[in-house]
Amino acid sequence: MLAGLSLQTIALLLLAGVALDWLLGEARRWHPLVGFGRLAGMLERWCNRRRHVHGVGAWAFAVLPPVAIAYWISATPLPVFNTMQNEWLGVAIHAGLLYFCIGLRSLRDHALPIQQALEQGDLAQAREQALANGITDLTLVLPKEGAEMWVDLMAIPVDAPHPDNAHAFINYLLQPAVIARISNTVSYPNAVPASLPLIDDAVKQDPVLFPSKDAQANLYTMPVLTDAVAGISERIWVNVRKGKTGQD
Repeated sequence: MLAGLSLQTIALLLLAGVALDWLLGEARRWHPLVGFGRLAGMLERWCNRRRHVHGVGAWAFAVLPPVAIAYWISATPLPVFNTMQNEWLGVAIHAGLLYFCIGLRSLRDHALPIQQALEQGDLAQAREQALANGITDLTLVLPKEGAEMWVDLMAIPVDAPHPDNAHAFINYLLQPAVIARISNTVSYPNAVPASLPLIDDAVKQDPVLFPSKDAQANLYTMPVLTDAVAGISERIWVNVRKGKTGQD
């Protein structure tokens, strides 16, 4: 279908698709990608009930038919798009299709806030963002093999000008009623056992926030590293973040 369009027109339709995505955002109804996602979900559930149908089969059912249709359309000569006077019709159709496929604004408005909240360790905010987008089952998972346990700390610098005030503030936060309100607000556990009766049931019954004793048995803390080992660990992480290997 693009065969009859000039390079300038193709560039124009690309810009038009991006502009439509920026101006309109994600279509609320009858979005083809949403429909494809629902189809993929149905196929996944259907395949999970049948052991003889594996992931390759689900992929074939979901992907091959639309690919075959798209190939047939692209290989079939459509004169209506091959004339200069009807070229704008082809531009409009292709720009509309591109608009449905880009999703940049949708990514910015919906997915990125969830990602940023998770990166900051704010599960409550991530869940609120997900719920606003129709995702009701966002959670964290503890691997059965175990996971690292970490804690947030409050520390007072050695040269703090008012250490007594800092101690008073920490003592205030550690009061059961105070720290319970904080846990209820941010959906975060705390280290004050006496606050547990004051924490909302929805928070303290969340197995991610308050793991069971069996799950806690598989949690571990990282040992304190020597300066030499810490330096090696830091170099390894730098290489990992840069996509390098030990041979580089």
